[in-house]
Amino acid sequence: MKHALLLLCDLKIEDLNRWITFVTGHNFFIYIHLDISLKRQKNKILHSEQVLGVYSMFNVHSRKTGRLDAILYLLNMASTHNSYDYIHILDAKDFPLKGLEVSVFLPYSCLGGVESVLLYMFRT
Repeated sequence: MKHALLLLCDLKIEDLNRWITFVTGHNFFIYIHLDISLKRQKNKILHSEQVLGVYSMFNVHSRKTGRLDAILYLLNMASTHNSYDYIHILDAKDFPLKGLEVSVFLPYSCLGGVESVLLYMFRT
């Protein structure tokens, strides 16, 4: 299964690098939106073939419309770049408590028509 990981970063580049390291070697492709105030720190992001886009167009730190604009922009970039089985929208400071192999699928009957949903346990 191919996963698109859409990450919003408003504070620390280290949080992004932790995600990049965590999904390296798995079938995840990363699209990043940095808060406009972090634009000059793009060079601190780890280089990986799995990072398909780094953008910095909106003020996501304000938690107003900039955050929604950034999510919609990343969704557009991911959907035009490739097709994915799952798209995950996360804040870079979120991080799984367990490894990727501990994912949980909810059965169809629990979700009222949605085939399955991949769940992770996160800490913030």
